Amino acid sequence: MATHTKWHGVYRAFYEQRSLLAGAPPLTIPADGVAPADFPDAQARRELGAVAAYLLGVPNIENAPFNRLLSLVQSGYGDQPFWRGLILDYLDCVLRDKRDELRREGAAARVRIAESLARVRAADREQKMLVDAFAGRIAEQHFPINAKKLVRNYFRMARAHPDEAWAVLTANPGQFSPIQTRDKSGAVVLTPEQAVDANKKIAGFVKKMRL
Repeated sequence: MATHTKWHGVYRAFYEQRSLLAGAPPLTIPADGVAPADFPDAQARRELGAVAAYLLGVPNIENAPFNRLLSLVQSGYGDQPFWRGLILDYLDCVLRDKRDELRREGAAARVRIAESLARVRAADREQKMLVDAFAGRIAEQHFPINAKKLVRNYFRMARAHPDEAWAVLTANPGQFSPIQTRDKSGAVVLTPEQAVDANKKIAGFVKKMRL
């Protein structure tokens, strides 16, 4: 069995009173002549909005504060329960439309956030794979440098300044990760001259790698 839309019911209630709404904007949808599944909710809302604005004496009901509309209903139709009920039914449909719209917007926003997070995570995974791959090749040469720190810092700078990052990497890689001139015990293992030479060798090696 077909189900009436929320607008079908309230529109039909107003439509049945159209003979009493001679001066109001027209209601043009034959409420009982349209299948519920085909009922034009958007048109019904526009037409009912125009009628409600007429009944409440406001130029545009969509722009009127909701509390003011409730006050006008009470002051204008406090002793007319039938019309008060019809107008309140219309306002209830408007509120439910707005609630549904907010839910849709919230769901769409959650989808966008999830997609953004997925892209960020994918980019992070890809960068980690690149760092591990390039750092591994550098580490195989046993250069006196922290290879992962070198590559991570290079990629960090390259995101914003790729040309400058490449120039630094191929001229002075020690700027991204210091040349290790001491061992774990603190003993000197490279002289300053040897450190400069190691820096040049690392620069030449990564230049051939083309990160």
